Amino acid sequence: MKLKRFVAKDMRSALALIKEELGPDAVIMSNKRIENGVEIVAGVENSAPSVKDQVASRSIKDDELTLGGSRKASAPKSSAPSKQEAFAKSLLEILERQKQEQAKQQLESGTLGQDKYDALQREIIETEQELQRLQQESLNTNAALEKMDAVGKTLENAGNRKKESYSVRG
Repeated sequence: MKLKRFVAKDMRSALALIKEELGPDAVIMSNKRIENGVEIVAGVENSAPSVKDQVASRSIKDDELTLGGSRKASAPKSSAPSKQEAFAKSLLEILERQKQEQAKQQLESGTLGQDKYDALQREIIETEQELQRLQQESLNTNAALEKMDAVGKTLENAGNRKKESYSVRG
């Protein structure tokens, strides 16, 4: 497993950095609030290529459709959430609950002012809304990919029929 430490001004930007650098399969190992923001240690299996590697290695041919052949696609066909997505969602929920509980304890003990507690609550709500938006975007993307797959199959069938009609004539 490849581990890396990330420092960012807030949790949202740290998660964005992790996703950008390690990819969607990254797992958060630890997090803590530091003077400049948050510090997160995240890891990913060594065998999984990073997002940067995946983007750099993709080309138009990765999603090519040929009328006489088959469709090659690197995207999953299932619209059901993957195990990694479910795991990431549960980790985010755990982190948010921990953050909320710590803030509540600090507020009760007097080490956190009401204004900072309110700001933290707003950040939690914004993070939850962003997570919901990303989940909906994922569902929309999967639906679009399924539609593209259906159109591709229709075009392939039409190409095969046209090919057959030429071979019958010739």
